[in-house]
Amino acid sequence: MDFRMTDDFADHPKVERLARTLGDGAVRSLLRVWGYAARNRPDGRLTGLSDDDIEGIARWSTRRKGRFTAVLLDLRFLERNGADLFIHDWLQHQPYLADREFRTARATKAARTRWNRHAKNPGTDEATLLAACPEHATGMLSASPSNAQSNARIDPDRSDPSLRRESAPKGRKRKPETTWPEGFVLTDDLRAYAVKHKCDADHEFEKFRLHAIDKSPTHTNWSVAFQRWIQNAVSYREERNGQGKGNAGTAMPTAEEYWGRQK
Repeated sequence: MDFRMTDDFADHPKVERLARTLGDGAVRSLLRVWGYAARNRPDGRLTGLSDDDIEGIARWSTRRKGRFTAVLLDLRFLERNGADLFIHDWLQHQPYLADREFRTARATKAARTRWNRHAKNPGTDEATLLAACPEHATGMLSASPSNAQSNARIDPDRSDPSLRRESAPKGRKRKPETTWPEGFVLTDDLRAYAVKHKCDADHEFEKFRLHAIDKSPTHTNWSVAFQRWIQNAVSYREERNGQGKGNAGTAMPTAEEYWGRQK
């Protein structure tokens, strides 16, 4: 599992200050914390982890116990919400990780649907399944009904050349990510989405716009990004209030409260 890091990371003032304060080893320890979050806490919330746990993940020297976490908090690499820690601005910098569970579930469902459709067709054989989804063929053939009598592994490199992975049609080119697009407005659909989640649509859209202009995040679909903003705000509101669905009169969090304070 990987995570994003800007090309000027090593020269960022906060990183340089971390190195001056605790040494270059502290920067490696910070990367270990980010790597742990990428693998285990894709939303950046380190709920349930103590300061000692964080330093253990970072492999920080026990001779300076407590110092590493304290400096990360001081430099705002970490934020604290009550007893819980979370990584500053993680969702803005790592949106791909934050959506990992949703994307994985969607891809799994799509793959299962394709394979089941081919397996139910009379006369479906291994070659047909391989052509349908060559990149997953060797991993899924053994589980398909059409292969119940034969678990022989198919090697794509030795099968019909027309069925090899290199010959599979390429998917559509990924839409490029952009910063805040001029002319992006609160549409009726987006307003309805916010109201459905008991949010003040105009207020939340203005916070979303100011945050985007200030922090310059990038997205491929800004309408989806706003919907995610609403979902995250609702989740934060419910956590903070200890309620289920909340209510229309519950105060919404500010951008600083949810997305991290301004640098």
